[in-house]
Amino acid sequence: GLGMYRAAIAAYSIDPTRSVFIGDRYRDVAAAAALGGRAFMLDVDSTTAEDRERARRESIPTAASLGEAVDRFLDALPA
Repeated sequence: GLGMYRAAIAAYSIDPTRSVFIGDRYRDVAAAAALGGRAFMLDVDSTTAEDRERARRESIPTAASLGEAVDRFLDALPA
């Protein structure tokens, strides 16, 4: 569920719309849509074909590494 995310957002004054959810599995990035954040699915050896397909269907961009995902996220932030 979203309980842990909502608790962290409240406790640490996080703006979820300026946050990124990055992971090698769909479950790692699923909360982004519900919370208004940005998601990147890592396309690495541990990413399952099912998770890759689900990310493609939901238009979740993929990145080859954590560094690439972070760079793309930061490049897209408003000035």
